[in-house]
This record gives sequence, structure tokens and C-alpha cells, in this order.
Amino acid sequence: MPSSERTFDRVISPETLALISGRELLIQHLGHWPTFHDFEVISLTLERALVSATAHDLRATFLIFDLHKAPDDQERKQGSAEFLFESVDDLHIEGFNHQNPITGLCIGPSSPLRDERRLRVEWGGACMQHEVSFSCGRIAVLRVVDLNPFRRALPAL
Repeated sequence: MPSSERTFDRVISPETLALISGRELLIQHLGHWPTFHDFEVISLTLERALVSATAHDLRATFLIFDLHKAPDDQERKQGSAEFLFESVDDLHIEGFNHQNPITGLCIGPSSPLRDERRLRVEWGGACMQHEVSFSCGRIAVLRVVDLNPFRRALPAL
């Protein structure tokens, strides 16, 4: 699908959200599951299994915050969230660069022609045109780190 036709800020269905292990870490930090609008991709790491060439994983770390709070608000809840996407295939990455803001994160069932237990993941860039898409077997939020634990006003990032 051409990037101009994608809508990355769709709400993830409750059924799909229930499949993401560790989701409570992100929900606890922000108070809800976010759309990922205006979040930034900080890092991407691709890993393959040492024993089998059939397992490929992707780790992604996102800069997160409460979009409803101003950048200098002490309650913006700035942090980082590390995700593990297991058994990745059909991976496409375009435009990863010095700044990778995204307009949202889509997670949903993979194509009906493929294994129905797999998930399709897509995120897309705003002005920097960073886009990623792939299918995976499992998603986990590994950790969320609060970047402002003492709730002091931080300069805008």
C-alpha cells in the first residue's frame, strides 16, 4: 500500500492488544495504550537465532510521552519503551536516520492468506519519512524507563 494511503494512528483492537505481553508496563506508565503519534524510534536491532535460520527478531525502542501534555509539563511522562517483535518476516525499513518521529503504530492480524496467528506491524514517519512494516509471531513490551522520575520540567526534545 503506498505510504500516502496508510493510516498509522488507528486504534489497536482490544483482541490484538490482549496478545501483546508486557502491555501493562506501557499502560501503567502513560495511563492508557497510546496511538504512538509523534513518538520517535530511537533504535532498531535485528537478531537472528544462533541455532535456526528460521527465527528472526526485531527490537525497537521508542521515545514515549503523554501527547496531551505540553513539552515542558512536569506530567508529560517522558520515557522510553523497548519492544520485542519475535519471528519477523517480510521486513521493510525505509528512511531510518538522525530523527525518526512516527505518526502512529498499527498492529493487527496478518493477511488472511497467511497464518492467522501472525500479526502485521506498521509505523510511518511524519516529516522525516521513516517507515517500517513487517509480520511477526509475537510482540512483547520488555521495559519502560521513566526519563523524568522526579517530575521536573524538562526542555523540549
